[in-house]
Amino acid sequence: ESGEGASTPLLERGPLEGSIRVKEIQKFKLQFAVSPEFMTKYERIKELMSTRTPGGIDFEGTFESLMDEYIEKHSPEARAKRREKRAERADKAKTTAGADKTEKKKIESEKPIKSAQVEPSRFIPQAVKDEVHRRDGDRCTYRGPDGRRCGSKWNLQVDHIVPFALGGSNSSDNLQLLCRRHNQHKALKDFGKKKIDKHSKRR
Repeated sequence: ESGEGASTPLLERGPLEGSIRVKEIQKFKLQFAVSPEFMTKYERIKELMSTRTPGGIDFEGTFESLMDEYIEKHSPEARAKRREKRAERADKAKTTAGADKTEKKKIESEKPIKSAQVEPSRFIPQAVKDEVHRRDGDRCTYRGPDGRRCGSKWNLQVDHIVPFALGGSNSSDNLQLLCRRHNQHKALKDFGKKKIDKHSKRR
């Protein structure tokens, strides 16, 4: 796989009659080999998208659409917006006269679970994880001996500052984002190599 950036000039009409303004759009060239199975899936995706794009769609458009859908489904920011909308609908429904019991139960079930944040359980509600992601800027918070922050965005994990096994809670103020490497590093400091190896073998 390879990629390189290039600027493509685009001519536009300027604000004055007869003037021309040059606008550069950065493009990246990607080259990679794929399997026959990949191409089968790619063609199937284009078939499914053909109702929205009956004139056809190129690889860039297809891939960008898939990326948008994945980000919308999995990013903490998008999930937070969906929760806010559900909360707004719940508040509006509460003020509506004559709401039946079934609707009220549905509204309550859609609310983010706040009490679970401090219950003695290893389970961390998704709403709490998203809060930690937003607070920590979607980056590893580990700081080395020189005070420099790791800042990695790769393979992030929600970690207990005070380990759960040592009485740490699931509240957001006891949680932090760490990349996998620094999460393992912290676990070694918290529990020691012998206990970590024993836990890994048991798993």
